[in-house]
Amino acid sequence: MTISFTSQQPHRNVQFMEQFTFVDRRASTIDRLGILVSDRYRTLPEARVIDILLLAGWAFELERGGCDEAITETRSALERWVDLGLGFRRDGHGRRYFDPVEVVNFLIWTGRLGLDGFWADHYVNTGRALVVEHAQTDLTKQFHLTLRRRFDLRQFEPGDGVRLRLPVPLDCAYVTDLAMTPVVAPSFSATVSFDAGRMEVRLKTPATQIVEIGVNLHCTATKTRPNLTQLTPAEKEIYRRPAEGLIRVSPRIKDLADALAGTMDKPWDILRSFWAYMMDHLWCGAIHYDQVPADDACDWVLNRKWYDCQLGSALFVSLCRARGIAARMVSGNVLYRLAPTNHFWAEAWIDGCGWAPFDFASWGLSLGGVDAEWREHFFGKTDVRLVTQILPLIFTGPMSTRFPPAWHMVQTGVPGGVSIQFLALDGRLIYEDSVLVR
Repeated sequence: MTISFTSQQPHRNVQFMEQFTFVDRRASTIDRLGILVSDRYRTLPEARVIDILLLAGWAFELERGGCDEAITETRSALERWVDLGLGFRRDGHGRRYFDPVEVVNFLIWTGRLGLDGFWADHYVNTGRALVVEHAQTDLTKQFHLTLRRRFDLRQFEPGDGVRLRLPVPLDCAYVTDLAMTPVVAPSFSATVSFDAGRMEVRLKTPATQIVEIGVNLHCTATKTRPNLTQLTPAEKEIYRRPAEGLIRVSPRIKDLADALAGTMDKPWDILRSFWAYMMDHLWCGAIHYDQVPADDACDWVLNRKWYDCQLGSALFVSLCRARGIAARMVSGNVLYRLAPTNHFWAEAWIDGCGWAPFDFASWGLSLGGVDAEWREHFFGKTDVRLVTQILPLIFTGPMSTRFPPAWHMVQTGVPGGVSIQFLALDGRLIYEDSVLVR
């Protein structure tokens, strides 16, 4: 499937160009990509960076067998970005290493300012094609999924007891008829249990120190959800709290929400004012979470002007709560056939309508808010997807494995779906998720 459009169209924010400076690739500084750029993060081999870009920019072409062309053009794009100032590090053998967060934000930045066409022609084009293909399915459709999570347990000694978890879909307004079968090797003598949104496995660390757990499932997914008339007083209290995880109604957030909403009293108008601000004044890309203060994340977004799906959802929910609108964060998986990746979005409560979803993937799909046809594509609605967490009440929760302060997320294509690896900066695998959908 191909959706064609030109990358040479005028950009609303080209006048921002003078605000941006190119970055010395040897520097360790905060640049206009919203992050601290440093050789500390430039640890991913060039070949892995190419794999990331191939999934995001060439999913349909690769399925049709256009691998050689895709690799050649992606390498050419990477060289163009290096010429424009993208940082990298060389090892003693001359091999290049990159920071995938820096790469993603740089390609968005150069595309948004009209300096390079890769973002519009491939990233955005592929995202739109995934959404359009998915929308052509029935409103209610059966899905069969295979979820696997592979852990590197070398931080534990063989025989140590560990608790491992895998996010699984909730039987909720997004899906029905959910049936799940755990997949755990009998040799592990594991104890398996299910709770809302997760499968938990307790076992002894094997001699190999590598463990894979999984689940096979099928469900009926729908984007048609029942209307609910009201929240209970307890629910209102929970979803209006001024502080919850990354959600923070700071004085700055309160002032911004009041300025954007003004004298509006209709919830949809208020929500649209928040949406417009995030479309027009902020950028959606990738984030290093070790740079984000946990108790000041939303103000950090306003300072840096960048967010990812999780921080964007947190900011939107914070703005809602600042105006007394019940709102929450939701996460799960989109069900795009070639890229069923993990994702966050927000929900706001509208009396008489229930929970309305808001997904800031619309920023990229609309070329940074410019394309009116896509600008509100996920405003108050989403496509069919799975939900694994509804915060703060339903969440995957902690397990024996721990993340280091800084890490990389590497999403690449595999036959039938995606691989999502979480790696320490030294390349050590924390765990790898495989999501296959049909």
